[in-house]
Amino acid sequence: MDVRNELGKVENWTDPIYHDIKKGNHYIITVTEQAIEDKNFLAMLEKNDLQVKNSVLCLIILGNESKNWIWESDERRIENELKMNEKVLTLLSCGSTGSI
Repeated sequence: MDVRNELGKVENWTDPIYHDIKKGNHYIITVTEQAIEDKNFLAMLEKNDLQVKNSVLCLIILGNESKNWIWESDERRIENELKMNEKVLTLLSCGSTGSI
């Protein structure tokens, strides 16, 4: 059985807000705090030789006000630097001018 499907079968194990993230040959799956305290979840991790690591969600919001404005070229540079950083799991652009 696919581990990702197994994780999704138990309520409160995965966080439905975040999609699985494919990073190289691996998938990063966000799980709830309840999951890491669940004996069945921990047994499933051990059975599949998986591990849990902490992560931090960081939102960088640059508004459209003049004090927050940056050049489009700077925006692209910052976005590209973040995409190349192996510690950054995912990058979402909000699509408005002057923000990443």
